Amino acid sequence: MRSAARVLALLWAYALGVAEDVPRIERWELHSSLVDVRAVASDGQRLWVATGGGLFTYEPTTGQLNTIRRTEGLLVHDFTAVAADSSSGLVLAGAFDGTLEQRTVARWEHVLDIRNQPGIPDKRITAIALAGERAYVGTAFGIVVVNLRTQTLESWTDRLGAFPPATAVTALALWDDSLWVGTAVGLAVVQRAAIRDPSLWRSVLNAPISALCVSGGGLVIATANQVWRYADGIAVLLRQYEQPVIGLACIGERLFVATSGELWQLLPVERQLSTPVRTLTGLWGGVVAGTLCLTLAAPRDGLWYWDERSGQWSHVRPNSPHTNLLLSCAIDSAGILWCATDRTAGEGFACLYRGRWYAFTIDQYPQLGVAEYHRVAVPPSGSGAWLASWGRGFLRVMPADTGFVLERYDVSTTPLRGIPSDTLFLPIGELAFDGGGTLWGVCHWCVTGALVQRNASDGAIRSLLTALPPNQRQNYPLVIDPWGTKWFGSLVGEGLFFFREALGTTSELWGRLTSSHGLPNTVVSALAVDRNGMIWVGTPSGLAVVLNPSAVLMGAAPVVRPVSLLRDQAVYGIAVDVSNNKWLATDAGLWVVNPEATAVLIRITAENSPLPSNQVRSVAIEHQTGRVVVATRAGLAVLTTSARLPQARYTLQCQPQPFVPERDAVLTIDGLAEQSIVQVLTLEGLLVARLQTQSRTAYWDGRNERGEIVPAGVYVISALSLASGETAQTKVLVLRP
Repeated sequence: MRSAARVLALLWAYALGVAEDVPRIERWELHSSLVDVRAVASDGQRLWVATGGGLFTYEPTTGQLNTIRRTEGLLVHDFTAVAADSSSGLVLAGAFDGTLEQRTVARWEHVLDIRNQPGIPDKRITAIALAGERAYVGTAFGIVVVNLRTQTLESWTDRLGAFPPATAVTALALWDDSLWVGTAVGLAVVQRAAIRDPSLWRSVLNAPISALCVSGGGLVIATANQVWRYADGIAVLLRQYEQPVIGLACIGERLFVATSGELWQLLPVERQLSTPVRTLTGLWGGVVAGTLCLTLAAPRDGLWYWDERSGQWSHVRPNSPHTNLLLSCAIDSAGILWCATDRTAGEGFACLYRGRWYAFTIDQYPQLGVAEYHRVAVPPSGSGAWLASWGRGFLRVMPADTGFVLERYDVSTTPLRGIPSDTLFLPIGELAFDGGGTLWGVCHWCVTGALVQRNASDGAIRSLLTALPPNQRQNYPLVIDPWGTKWFGSLVGEGLFFFREALGTTSELWGRLTSSHGLPNTVVSALAVDRNGMIWVGTPSGLAVVLNPSAVLMGAAPVVRPVSLLRDQAVYGIAVDVSNNKWLATDAGLWVVNPEATAVLIRITAENSPLPSNQVRSVAIEHQTGRVVVATRAGLAVLTTSARLPQARYTLQCQPQPFVPERDAVLTIDGLAEQSIVQVLTLEGLLVARLQTQSRTAYWDGRNERGEIVPAGVYVISALSLASGETAQTKVLVLRP
C-alpha cells in the first residue's frame, strides 16, 4: 500500500508539473560591530554614537541603549561623523562613502549629493557643524554646505584658501560668525557666506589640526601634541603634552584634553583625571540630561561615560561582534553561532552564545598564539567549534559553566609540522567532519602531509597524503562527499584534488582535476556537496560541478560540467539548502540559484536589501531553523528563511487565522513533511492554487492560478508527501477588507 501511495504521489506531481522552490526571506538580523566609536554627539537627552557598524544611542538617566543599523532605516552603516541639535532634535550622521543620514521626527532621510558626486575618489565625511537650517560638512576633499530643510547641497568647495586643492578636513568649529576648518596642513577661517571664494579664506596656524572647540570667548585648537587658545587675533600656547592630542571637550568655561593615554582638565584649573582605559582614541563632552558629561572612546571597546553627578565612569558597550570581519561562520547543534575572521588580517574569532557576543582575541586569550583564525567547523552533534588558524594549527573551543575551554593543536602538541622554511609555522585551511565524526583539515604546504586527521574515537592526530608533491600542497577549501572521499582545492592554480585513505584491503587513492577536465579555473576558492552528492566548485571564474564524484573510487575519471550561469563571477562560498538550491557568495552580492544552477531565483545585494556589503565571503545554513548566515567584509547578516528541514510527519498549521490577503500578504503553511505538494481547494474540492516545496514551510498569497485574489470564505489546505505518500488537511478562513 505504501509503494502504491508513492506511485500515485509521483503521478500527481508529474501532472502538476515541477516549479522552482524559491526560498522566502522572513526576517533580517544584522550583526555589524558597534564597538569602534568614531564620533559622539548629544541631543540634550541622549548620546548619539557613530561607529563602523552603524549608530547607537545611550540615555544616561535610564541606561537604555538602542542600536540603529540598515534594518532600522539607515542606508549605510560605516559612520565617521555625527552631530545633533538639542533644540530641534535633529541628528545628522556622515558616512565613509559620503552618505548623510538625517533624522527628523524619528524618521531617517538619506542625503546623497556628496555620495553621488562624480570624479571624487574619497568622499568620506570627517566632521559636521550644525547652524540652524544649515550643516557645514567637512569631507576628505573640502567643505560642503547642506540645506537641512530641503536636504540638498547648497554649495561646496575643494579650495580652502592657500591650502592644496582637495585638502582633507580634520575638524570644524563655528565661532564669531565664521567657519573654522582644521586640516592636516593647518587651520583656516572664512565667513560662512563666503566659503566658495578662496581669496577670502585666511590661514591661522600652519600645523596639523586634530581637534577644535569653542570655550570662554575663544577658539581652542589642538595640534599634534599642543593645545592653543585663539582670541583677538592672537594664538596662545596653553599646554604641550608628551603624547599626541586626540580630542578636546569645551563645556562652558571648562576645557578637557585627551591624549592617546591621558585625560586632563586644562581650564579653569589644570589637573590630570583618572581614566578607565590606557589607550584613548577620542574625547567628546557636553551637557546631557542637565549634567556635565565626558565620553571616551578606546580601541574596539565601545564608549566610556562619565557624568559629574556620579563622578564615576560607566562602560557603554553594545552587544555586538568585536569586528566586522567575520568571514566564516557556522551554527552548532546547540544553536551557538561561531565566526572566524581572516587569514591575512585576522582578529581572532567570535561567538554568539545565549544572545550575547563573545570575542576571542590574543589580548583576552594569549594561548591563541596568532590572530589569524579564519575558518570554522562545528561537530555533527553537541556544542562547540573547531577553528583553523594560519600559523598555529587548529583549536577546539567549548562553552563551560565558567566560560570557555580552549584546546590548541599545533607543533608543540601534535606530530604535525608546517611549511618547509619554518616548520613551526602550521597553516591550516578548511576543516570538515566525516560521517563518523572524525575531523579532517587541509594542511597548507606542510612538510608532514597535505591533510590532517583527528580521529573521532581516540583523538589521535596524524598526517595523510604524504605522496602529494610539496609544491601541490598549497590548498585551502575542503569537503567530504557521501562516499568518504575528501575533495580539496588549490590556492595557487593546481586544481581540485581528491583523496581516500586506505581502508582494509583498499589502497590509498588520490588524484587531481584541472582545466583539462572542465574546471573554469584551477584556483579553487569554494567547495560544497549538494543533496545528490555532487561536488560544486567555486573559482575566480565561476562555477563547475563534479556530477559523479563516486567514479574516482572505481578508477574512472569523473565528469565535470562548467556552469554557464555566473560564468565570470568569482565565487567565494557555496551553501546548499533543503531544496538543493545553491547560495553563492560573490563580490556582486549573494545569489540563490536553482538546483541545476541554470536559473537565478534570488539575488540579494546591498542596494536591494539590508546586506552590509556586496563583498560576500561565505554562506552557512542551519537547516533545522532555516537560518542563513551571510558573512561579508563589512559585517554579518542572519536571514530567517523558509528553507527549513521538513518534518517526519505532518503537523499542518496555517497562520494567520483569519487570513486577509491585502493585509497579511501571505499565508504561512507550516508543519509540512518531505517533498510536499500543497493544494488550496474550495469546500467543493475545486483547485484554487498549488504549491510544491522541499521545506517545512510553504506560502500562499491568497490568489488563484489566474493571479486574482480569491473571494472571502473557507478554503481547504491539502498536502501530500511525495516521499511517503502521507496526506494531511486543514482549513483557513479568508476575509476581505
